[in-house]
Amino acid sequence: MQKLTKSKWKWIGRSSVLLAVLIAGVLGLDLYLLDGLDGWFFSHTFEEDTIFAPGYSDESFRRVRLQMSMDEVRSLLGPPLAVGEVGDRTSWAYAKSPGDKSRRIRTIVFRDDFVAKVIHRFYVD
Repeated sequence: MQKLTKSKWKWIGRSSVLLAVLIAGVLGLDLYLLDGLDGWFFSHTFEEDTIFAPGYSDESFRRVRLQMSMDEVRSLLGPPLAVGEVGDRTSWAYAKSPGDKSRRIRTIVFRDDFVAKVIHRFYVD
């Protein structure tokens, strides 16, 4: 059986640290991107025709938090492009696709006038 020398242990240690940093970087990037890495990939692969509400920005959308009021969301993002209601829930869509193609989804779901869910993803059609 071959002994591991001190230099081989150093190489293994450095490789492990490099791999951990790489994995952390990929996971961090996936969390940072609103649509994740797959959304970034798909948006560069498929034709996209997303239209956003006039007051929309990714920066403002990231600031929306659970339990914010409708007024707080409106002050951040302006009026939505579309409003939907199902039961006790109201949804505000800040993105749409006029050609019904691959698109970014930016929707906020309210329950009792407070944010219950924030939806952000890339839809592939």
